[in-house]
Amino acid sequence: RSASPINNAHGRASYANAFIEAAGVCAVVNLADSDEDIAEYIAAEDFNSAYYLDLYENGKVIALDMNVNFYADAFAASVVEGLIFLAQNDPPYSIHCTEGKDRAGFTTMLLGALMGADLQDIVDDYMLSFYNYYGIDKETEPERYEAVLNNNLLAMLYQVTGVNTYEELVQSDLESAATKYLLDAGMTENDILTLKENLTFETETKTAEVP
Repeated sequence: RSASPINNAHGRASYANAFIEAAGVCAVVNLADSDEDIAEYIAAEDFNSAYYLDLYENGKVIALDMNVNFYADAFAASVVEGLIFLAQNDPPYSIHCTEGKDRAGFTTMLLGALMGADLQDIVDDYMLSFYNYYGIDKETEPERYEAVLNNNLLAMLYQVTGVNTYEELVQSDLESAATKYLLDAGMTENDILTLKENLTFETETKTAEVP
């Protein structure tokens, strides 16, 4: 999960591109852009994302052009389209939107739940974006932290699990809920199984310094 490696609106594209290159990413889900948007970014004077471009030109990037309404059936259908694309390609994967915290945050939350992550791990991963962007953490800004958590991530999790309170969420089987969400949105059991197998791949550990 990252900010966009191709849309340089926030000055992060080249850093995200270096990150996915260092990780050896083989397939990318672009939740934010259309193919027309990508063509515009490639033509921009400040374009500096050769690794992403190579993936795109080789059919290893899917552009889903999604909005941020995670309550909509169309949102769920687009998430499923992206995850089927990953299931059909070798890992490692990159998932991004523009900033990497809303559409990408939802999708990686869903994958975390699918792969058996517990609630606290999902919370910690999601909230890291708001620390990186805005310096918000639980210790120094507890009110802002709780506001973001409640209005963003917990709302997403309630949508996936079908529960309405935090107490119910704590008791929920997140893996089963994520599986049901994907099945209801059109993903097959075989697609889900293949994706889960891909996400448990073993690879040689890579270390790289990203500026």
